[in-house]
Amino acid sequence: MIFNFLGSNYSNRFGWRFLLARKSEAACEDLRTRLAERYGGKAHLYHRGRAALREAVRLSGADHVLISGFTCYVVEEAVRDAGSRPVFADVSRRTFNFTLSGLRKAHEAQPAIGAVIVQNTFGIGDEIKPLARYCREAGLTLIEDLAHCPDNDYADGEPFGKVGDLVVLSFGDSKQIDVVAGGALIIRSKALVSESAGPKLPGGVRASNFLERLQPLITVWLRNSYRCRPLARVVHGFLRRIRLLRFAADGSLCRDIGLHPARAKFVLEQWQHLEEDKERRRRLSRVYSRILRTANPLLAGQPLLRYPVLLESSEVRNRLLAAADAKGFLLKDHWYDTPVHPSRFTELSAYKPGSCPEKERMNQQIINLPLHKNISREKVEELAKLVAGFKRVANK
Repeated sequence: MIFNFLGSNYSNRFGWRFLLARKSEAACEDLRTRLAERYGGKAHLYHRGRAALREAVRLSGADHVLISGFTCYVVEEAVRDAGSRPVFADVSRRTFNFTLSGLRKAHEAQPAIGAVIVQNTFGIGDEIKPLARYCREAGLTLIEDLAHCPDNDYADGEPFGKVGDLVVLSFGDSKQIDVVAGGALIIRSKALVSESAGPKLPGGVRASNFLERLQPLITVWLRNSYRCRPLARVVHGFLRRIRLLRFAADGSLCRDIGLHPARAKFVLEQWQHLEEDKERRRRLSRVYSRILRTANPLLAGQPLLRYPVLLESSEVRNRLLAAADAKGFLLKDHWYDTPVHPSRFTELSAYKPGSCPEKERMNQQIINLPLHKNISREKVEELAKLVAGFKRVANK
């Protein structure tokens, strides 16, 4: 069975190593040093990527923060927890993010915007120079949210993480660097370096750490159990109910807690193999683009986290998901298919329906296809051919 999310990056060997790993403060210091060198700034390690984002927003001092309307609720949560108000910008079907004109329009409508979060949704990097120039001239703090892809180039050649005043990374489950939970903040602005001392509490102090350490083994076992699908579905639901298996975006911000000291070495290990993983993702994204006849250069041959496809409607998407399920592709855990994602946070969100009409149309059409470590080229080709039979509107 092929999933988008269920322990997609884990193996049985990784699960046991992760469970039995010992703390290493030396690895944490090594990771901070390497991130500082890579992105050019002061690096702090956090238990969650959203906590790093929250600290970035706090450092900006902005009353209002512009964020993509096409995002996860945890971004909004981080902004609000920092004491700021989120302003949602509509997005482009080509880039899955807001454009310069969208930024300018939002700023004109709300002059109190003091910071802008540029999110590389699915790992897509459109031109960044026009956005950076506007932020610089308008005195806005630019935050690069690299949760979906820590290392690539924007369409105009600028490297990820070398443009913004602040850079945020996520090491959460299903991300390209995946240690179940974790994140980093790199403060590139010299004016802001002294304003943050990083997390107040060391990593490893939370009672839920042991459960998080079990997650790789639990998800690998559950994924393999889908050979007997009826039983696996029952067990899957039971593990959800007793909270042994987490939902996406679950858990608190853990705003003042550092990265668990046992996880830094896994981040370093995966970073050593990042170029290899990026090349694998490039090859597979080319396969999707070729079979689906996608002309968008921001998708083809890029090291994406997931490959996004826009269909005609939610009805077509539902038929495709059912057909994929019958073929062994369980893809219902895709992202951004509701105006507030995940939808269980709708009542908590400040998003007003109708404020981002293009992104709401995309919510009805989006499906994202896997590019993780446990999918082969043969399976990508099989899935792409299946999707091609349902796809009528290409990503343009």
